[in-house]
Amino acid sequence: MVRKVQLLMIMMLDLAVLDAQISKHLSPVNPDFLNYINSNPAKFDSVSNYENFYGYIPPFFKLPDSYNNNPEEDTSSLLKSAFVILPAVYDLRQLNEVSSVKNQGGGIYAGNCWAFACMGAIESEWMVRGLGKFDLSEQNLAACHGFTTKYGDYGNEAFAMAYLTRLSGPIADSLDPYNVRKQKCVNGLPVVAYVPEVRWVYHNRSLTKLAIMDYGGVSTNIHLEDQYYESSSNTYYYGGPKVANHAIVLVGWDDNKITKGDDHE
Repeated sequence: MVRKVQLLMIMMLDLAVLDAQISKHLSPVNPDFLNYINSNPAKFDSVSNYENFYGYIPPFFKLPDSYNNNPEEDTSSLLKSAFVILPAVYDLRQLNEVSSVKNQGGGIYAGNCWAFACMGAIESEWMVRGLGKFDLSEQNLAACHGFTTKYGDYGNEAFAMAYLTRLSGPIADSLDPYNVRKQKCVNGLPVVAYVPEVRWVYHNRSLTKLAIMDYGGVSTNIHLEDQYYESSSNTYYYGGPKVANHAIVLVGWDDNKITKGDDHE
C-alpha cells in the first residue's frame, strides 16, 4: 500500500512538473482576440451584423514579434549578413509576380478575405519561384477549413494553416470556383501542389520588405473602414485601437509616397 501511495505521489509530481514545463512554452491568448470578443460579444455569434466585417478575426494565439527585445536589431543584422539593400520602391505588379485582384463578394456568406489573402500569397510565391501562374480555389479553403465555423462567417491565418498542413489543398479554382451561394465543402479534389511550410514575419517593416522580395506577396491584416481611404492618393491609413477585421496581401512598397500615417511616425 505504501508503494502504491508513493508511486501515485511521484506520478502526480511528474505531471505537475510536466504541466509547468508545457505552460512555459505555450503562447498567451492573443490580446487582440480577447479585445474582439469583449467588444463584440453578441456579434461574435452573428458576425453578419458586424458593420465593418470582411471576414477576418484575430487568431486565438499570438506569436512574439521578435526573439529578443529589439526587433530592429534582429533585422539590421539579417540584412547586413545577407548583403541586402532594400530599394525605396518595389512593386510585384510591375514584375508580373502577383495574381489578379479578386472579389470576395458581399452579404452574410462573404466573410472570406482570409482565404483570398492565403491563396493570393501562395500564387505570388509560385510566380516568384518561376513555377508559373495558378488560380487557386478560395472557395475550397473557405468551405473545407475543418473548423466548426460556418462558411463565410470568419477565419484567419490559423484556419488556412490547418487546411494546408492537413494536405487538403490548395485546389485549382476551376474545380471549385468561388460562389457564396454554394457553401458546402467539396472533398476529394486533386491538390495542385502541397505547401511544405508557413513562415511568420516579425512585425517589422524591413523584414516584411525582404520577405516580399524573396517570397512574393505577404498575407497580413488591417482594420478597414471606408472613411480612412484617401481616394485622391489611393492610400489608406488607420492608426486607432480597433482590431484587425480584414486580410490582405502586401505586394510592394513606396517609401516616397506620403500618407496620413506620416504625421504619426
